[in-house]
Amino acid sequence: MPLSDRTGVQLCEKGFYSISGLTECVECAEGFFSEELGAMGCSACTACDLGKRMKRECTAIADATCEDCEAGTFGNGTSACFMCASGTYRSKAGQLYCATVVAGFYSNEQRTEVEKCPMNTFSIGATNLCEACPPGGHSVSGNSSCEYCTTGLYHDAVSNTCLKCPSGTASISGAANITGCLSCETGLSYQPNEGQGVCLPCSTCGLGTEIARECDEVSDTVCASCLPSFASLGGDMACEK
Repeated sequence: MPLSDRTGVQLCEKGFYSISGLTECVECAEGFFSEELGAMGCSACTACDLGKRMKRECTAIADATCEDCEAGTFGNGTSACFMCASGTYRSKAGQLYCATVVAGFYSNEQRTEVEKCPMNTFSIGATNLCEACPPGGHSVSGNSSCEYCTTGLYHDAVSNTCLKCPSGTASISGAANITGCLSCETGLSYQPNEGQGVCLPCSTCGLGTEIARECDEVSDTVCASCLPSFASLGGDMACEK
C-alpha cells in the first residue's frame, strides 16, 4: 500500500517504486531492492566479489552485505567460505584467491602460510607435505629436489655436504655415508689420493728387482734392484746369489 505524506501525495513503501505519473506502486523485481520510501526505481543487488562471502542476502527492502573470508579460506560470493585446497594458502583476509605453494615449501594445516621444507626433505610445490629424500640423498632447507654425492664422495651428516673419501678408499658411484668409501685391499690395490672412484692395482717387481716396501692401502709397491752378483725372477721373489 502507498503511504501519504503531509501534502497528500502517496509514497511507495520500501521494496516498491513508482515512475512519475503512475498511480500504482510496483514491487521491485528479484535481484533489485529499494530501501527508501517513495522510490522512483529499484537498485540492483550487490554481488559479492571473489574472496568474500555474503553475510546477508539481498531482499526487496535491503541490499546484500559482504565480508572478507578469513585467512586460510576463500569465498566465491556465496554465503560460505571454503578452506583453501591442499597445496594452496591464503595469508590475509580479503585476498581474491588461494595462492599455490611454490617448490621447496609447504602450507601449514590451517592453509594460512607457507614454511620451508626441513633439511633432507623436498617438495616440487603445490603441496602441504614435504617428502623425505630417498636413501643416499640429502638437501638443505627449502629445496625442491635432493642431491646425491658423486664418484669419490660421501655424505657427511654433520655438515650435510659431500666430502671426499679418504685416501686408501674409493667410491665408484658416491656413498650415503663414510662406510660406503670402500677400503683398498692390502697387497692388491691402493689409492694415495682423496676423493677417488677406484683403487689402483699394486705394481709387481720385475726381473732383477725385489720388494723394498710392500704395497698397502695408500702406497704402491717399492722395488729395489738386486745388488751385484745377486739375481731375482721378480714378483715377490727376493734377490739371491
